[in-house]
This record gives sequence, structure tokens and C-alpha cells, in this order.
Amino acid sequence: LENASSIAFSGWKSTEWPAAGRIDESARDLLVLPRSYHGELFPGADLSASQIESYLECPYQWLAKRRLRVEALEEGFGAMERGTFVHNVLCAFYQDFQEKVALKVTAGNLPQAIEVLDESFAQQVEHDREREPGRRYVPVTPWEEQLLADLRQQLSASLENEAALLPHFHPAHLEWDYGVERPFSYAGCNLTGTIDRIDVDDAGNAVVIDYKTGNLSDYSLLASADQEAFALPHKMQTLIYAQVVRKTLGLNVVGALYYNPFAGVVRGAFDHRALGPLDLLDLRPSVAACNQIPVLGIDRFEALMDTCEQLVAKRIEALLAGDVDPAPLSDKVCAYCPVGICEKRPTEGSW
Repeated sequence: LENASSIAFSGWKSTEWPAAGRIDESARDLLVLPRSYHGELFPGADLSASQIESYLECPYQWLAKRRLRVEALEEGFGAMERGTFVHNVLCAFYQDFQEKVALKVTAGNLPQAIEVLDESFAQQVEHDREREPGRRYVPVTPWEEQLLADLRQQLSASLENEAALLPHFHPAHLEWDYGVERPFSYAGCNLTGTIDRIDVDDAGNAVVIDYKTGNLSDYSLLASADQEAFALPHKMQTLIYAQVVRKTLGLNVVGALYYNPFAGVVRGAFDHRALGPLDLLDLRPSVAACNQIPVLGIDRFEALMDTCEQLVAKRIEALLAGDVDPAPLSDKVCAYCPVGICEKRPTEGSW
């Protein structure tokens, strides 16, 4: 350990390190451990949608974060805890709002919505104070108290965006669990998890929504407007969820979206014959072109979901064959990687 530390702190960039990502054939069965569902095992890799997305972003980072769990253990008051808190508040808000006021926030019921949101926020604050340490959002300094107060104002202001989003739809499923009794089969994987929100309209169309509170620049269907051939998007979670909703609930999915309620920004994938830019907070034409179907030979949303599943299946085959080489989709992926020494990691400051 002493020798390793000396190497690590004396110009490790110039040190020749062994190649990362090599898994001995005898250990490949340990890459993905089997999970028991009520005492029953199912054929396939037991992964979650977020784990699949993590592997697609960088196999080596997936190994470090998801399999070896090389992460800090300290409780924080950062983006992760904040995001969990916001998810919980928004879920509780809509459950209460639909019971007391209406199915959907509109311009006409905004004052009532703000009142309900304030109640949900206060209840979640008290709930988090009573929770065990982990991903709770509990301020311990005056500065953190101010951040919490600011967050309350931001959430109240975000209801104007909520009123404008998908005006002909309403939230029908909030924090919807799937794969509880029997895992959902996707791309050779057994999935179980929770979907933030599923909105539906009177015609049986559905839009899957995943809340995000950060920058959504990497969340579009296409990496750029001049992309010439279809490839898996950088972020795959909502498209995986869309397939779950389509095959489990039998709904006609027309959108798989990431939504930042604070910024009023939507990215992801949508069928432009069912949803227009005004349904999605007035997307600019250049932005809509990177998020809408038809695109690059894919005409229907069902075809998009099926194509993505087929491409993901090939990557899962590579995972099970022991492919965990460092292959980040972008420098931004490396910025969130716990592996400090990696041949593909960009130099400090390049991201």
C-alpha cells in the first residue's frame, strides 16, 4: 500500500499501468449476481434500468460504481440528496393535489396547487428529519437551511411549468413499481424498479417522465442534429421504462421524457404526430429535431423502443462476456467516475 501510494502521488500520469477492464473467464459469472424473486430465479442478467444505462455510458465505471461500489460513504447535502427529496415532494404533491383539487395542474388552479405543494414540502422536511442517515436531505448549517428555503420557492415557481407541460395529459401513475412479483424481461435482463411518473390522455396514449434537477444537455435522443445513423442515446432509462409501460400496462407510449421542473426543460424522445413543441414547453425546432420520431429510418415509437432493446441486448452480451473496458461516451461521464486512475480519464480541467 505504501508503494502504491508513492506511485499514485508522484506523477501517476507518466506511470505505465496495467490495462483496465480485463475480467478473467473464471470470474465472469460473478459480474452479475442472481437475484431471487420470492424464492424463484429467472434466466437472464439481474440488472436495473439505471445499471444498464450506467454500463452503456462506460463499462468500467459501471464495474466500479455498480459492482465494486467504489463510492463515498459519508452522508451529504448535495445534488443526489436534493434530487431524492424533490422526487418525494413531487410525488406526494400530486397524490394530494389529485385527491383535493384536480387531476392536473393548470393556470386556473395554480393558487391551490401552490398551497398543496407547500404542505407536501413541509411534510417531507419533517419526514427526512426522522429518517436514518442515507439519502435524506437534512440541513445542519444556516447555509444549508437557506438552500432548503430556496428550494421551496423554486418548487412553487416550477408549478407554472407543470401547468404548461402536456396540457392534454394528466399523471396517472406516480412512483410506479414494476417487476415486483415477477421481473420484467428486457434485452436479456430481469428488471425491477420504479418509474417516477406516467401521464395519460383520454385516448390511451402515455408519456413516461423521469424527473431530473440538473443539466439535460446529454439527454436528447440524438447526440446532434447532423447525426447520420441511429445509435443508442446517451441516456436510456426512459426508453427502457417506455417498453415496460407498453408491455405491462398496454398503453400506447408516445413519449419517454426527462423533465427538469425548475428550468422548464424537457428532453428525450417523443412522437411528433402525438405531441407538439407546445406540449413540451415550447421546444425550439432545432431542439425538437433531436428528440422526435420519425428520425433516421425509425418511423414509429414502437420501432424506436424495439430497436433500442435490440441494441442494448448486444451490449448486455458483451457485459456477460466480460467486457468492462473503459469506454466513456463523453468526458462528462468521467467527471462522475470514482476511479481516479484510468487510461481514458481526461486530464484535470478538460471537462
